[in-house]
Amino acid sequence: MADEGHHPFSRSSLALRAMTDRNVRRHAARMADRLEPGEHLTKVESVTGPLKDGAVPDGPVVGAADTIAKRFRNEVQREQPWLLCVTDRRLLFTWITARPIDRTVPLDDVLGLERLGRRGLGVRFSIHLRDGSHLDFAATKKAFSRLSDALGGFPAG
Repeated sequence: MADEGHHPFSRSSLALRAMTDRNVRRHAARMADRLEPGEHLTKVESVTGPLKDGAVPDGPVVGAADTIAKRFRNEVQREQPWLLCVTDRRLLFTWITARPIDRTVPLDDVLGLERLGRRGLGVRFSIHLRDGSHLDFAATKKAFSRLSDALGGFPAG
C-alpha cells in the first residue's frame, strides 16, 4: 500500500503528454466548464461502468456504510458509458453532453488501476481507492493502457 504522502503515479509527465493526446484535444472545449479554475485536463477515455460485481455487489469493504465506491454506485446507473477524464487534481466521470450527474474522485484517493481480464473486445479493470473500495469498468485495450500510463498500476501484495 502506498505511503500517505506518496502516490504510485507520477503527475509531472502528464501535462507534457496531454498536449499531444487526441482525445484531450477533441473534448477539451466541452470539458472547460466542468473544470475548476487552474485545473488541467490530462487524459480523456471512454469507459463503461460501474460494472456489476456478482460476488461482492457493494465492493470489497464489508460492513462499510460510506465508501467512495458505494456512494458512486448508489448515485449512478450501472453499465453506463462515461468519459473518464484525468485531470491534475481528480478523476472526472462525465458525459459528452451536459448532464447533472458528473462524479469526481480526488487523485489523492486513487491508488491505481488493475486489469481484471477480457470483456468482449476490451478489458475489465478496477480503479482501486484509498479507503479499500474499488470501482470496476470496461474499456478498449488502448484506452485501458493509456489510463494505466496516466494513473499507474495497482501495487501487488
